[in-house]
Amino acid sequence: MQLDSSFLPAVDGKGWIYVAMDELKSAHSIFEIYQNLVSQEQKNTPQLIYMAARMGMTEVATHFLDLLQLGDAEDSYKATAMDYAMINLGLKKYDETFFYLNRAVDDQIGKVLFTPSDPLWREIRYDSRFKKLLDRIGISNIQQPDFSD
Repeated sequence: MQLDSSFLPAVDGKGWIYVAMDELKSAHSIFEIYQNLVSQEQKNTPQLIYMAARMGMTEVATHFLDLLQLGDAEDSYKATAMDYAMINLGLKKYDETFFYLNRAVDDQIGKVLFTPSDPLWREIRYDSRFKKLLDRIGISNIQQPDFSD
């Protein structure tokens, strides 16, 4: 970030680090920076919708989720099943979360492979559907790290 503060993967990663540390206000601030950097191409970032949900702004998150699902002809970003799974996770809509995680497997989205180790998904790891998802992917026998500290 020292070399180029607009390097999108670094900005995004920094936001997710704050999420993992449960520093939601800091994460939200970083994702707002991300939104401003991509605003020419992307009107609604899934990260900010997830953050609104996690911060208890359910109506705001639901509104922007609806807009994201409707799409915008001028918006070059097309949300993936993983984006929708993440947003529904934030909204604590677990049936929808698993629906989209399974769709991510169907769509062969590589990011789904990181769900066992990504702290974002820790709240659903003990749901029996998570084990079924890992079985589907073929990675159910891996040791899941404990990020509880």
